[in-house]
Amino acid sequence: MALVIGDMQSVGTAGWWYTSDATGSAPATPTLSVVNDGDGDAVTATVSGDAGVTNQLLYKKSVDTAWITGATRFGDGAIAQAGLDNDTGYDFIVVAEDSNYYSYPSAQVTVNVNDGISALLVDLPQAIVNSLNAASFSKTFTATRAAVPLFARKEMSTLRVTVVPRKLDIAMLSRADDNHDVQVDVAVQSSLDEITNTAIDPFLDLAEELTAHLTRLNMSAGSSDYLWVKSENEPIYSPEHIRELHQFTSVITITYREIK
Repeated sequence: MALVIGDMQSVGTAGWWYTSDATGSAPATPTLSVVNDGDGDAVTATVSGDAGVTNQLLYKKSVDTAWITGATRFGDGAIAQAGLDNDTGYDFIVVAEDSNYYSYPSAQVTVNVNDGISALLVDLPQAIVNSLNAASFSKTFTATRAAVPLFARKEMSTLRVTVVPRKLDIAMLSRADDNHDVQVDVAVQSSLDEITNTAIDPFLDLAEELTAHLTRLNMSAGSSDYLWVKSENEPIYSPEHIRELHQFTSVITITYREIK
């Protein structure tokens, strides 16, 4: 916890100490916004407040209590803060200073610092899960996100719809930018009481419904937007799973492109 030197009295808030000044000489409380840079180690903070003051950025990992003194700028504008850890949540505040008079700290802003790829492989599948669970289909299920759609045989008595990241392609778009194309699998799995058209057809219908629902459906996930590129249903069903496990398995693969 740090102590800000000031004129009147110090009061603790959010792990930071600020000084209230009865003479009115202290700067107004600044406002702060912070965005992840997508490099895995930096953010850009934007501060707005009084003119002619020095704005001091302070930050800490969300799990920590001690604040770290970050970068500064004179007046309004952007503050670049590097040296952060990838896949880590950080809290940020900014304090304005003018001739040793200090403002109240801004409202605290929390941002997850990541390289964009790790978040893409978590946030996008979760957005698909949320979309499926918010819609109505011919069969009732609760979609889930998983690293692998792996269940015990006895668990297959319940219809399973599992969303799994499949593939990430990164291609050069320009000298400074890349295209991020990600494929996500939606697996439909359930045990079968019998191997007949009557037993299998309802699951084929469901796989078709899910494919239709996701086709041409763009997604917003985390701080990014994703453009639908294509839908594939392969296998439409697995003959081996039906024959050997008495289980229906269908995999729908959706390709999205991150919009930058």
